[in-house]
Amino acid sequence: MHNELPVLRQQNVRVSTLKGPTGWCRINAYGACQIPAKWRDWLLDQTSLTARLQTCCEGNLRVQVISQRVQLPMPSERRILRNLMGSHGLVREVLLFGAGQPLVYARTVMPRMTTRGPLCELRELGNQPLGTWLFAQPSIKRGAIEVARIDGAHMSGIDQEPQRAILWGRRSIFSVREQPLLVTEIFLPAFRELPKFGSGLSAQ
Repeated sequence: MHNELPVLRQQNVRVSTLKGPTGWCRINAYGACQIPAKWRDWLLDQTSLTARLQTCCEGNLRVQVISQRVQLPMPSERRILRNLMGSHGLVREVLLFGAGQPLVYARTVMPRMTTRGPLCELRELGNQPLGTWLFAQPSIKRGAIEVARIDGAHMSGIDQEPQRAILWGRRSIFSVREQPLLVTEIFLPAFRELPKFGSGLSAQ
């Protein structure tokens, strides 16, 4: 599959178009073994990433909304959502900051039927973390997690050493009140500087 991310520019933080192919792979038991142990815990965890980051950052997690608008999702997003996706949807892009550094780029694709129906409140999240809202919903369901290794050379505006050019990302479809939304999370270079990264911290 091919994937690309739109240019993000705000407060000297830029995450730009992913120009090369990125294979999103659904992870089975064998595939999980191919992921480095320090990443496996973060990529395959079924609980709230927001809650884990809040713990790692001692509550100092901040959400910066980069963009929120109705647009045509990327081809790979339309494919994974299949018949759940109309021609356009609401796309929300944010950066999650901890200790003043951008740790995670997150992109949420919400079909129109999701934001026009019982989940219309999602349009008004502002700088509130989607994860906090999502995991507070009694009806939440999470589909299979897909993982990708992303060549950082294809994402301009990220300061990184050549040997640290590989970024990891994951995505999955959530369902709340039978309404779908696709959440993609890409771990940025500063994430690896977290004191508890790779320490086996259990999910909170």
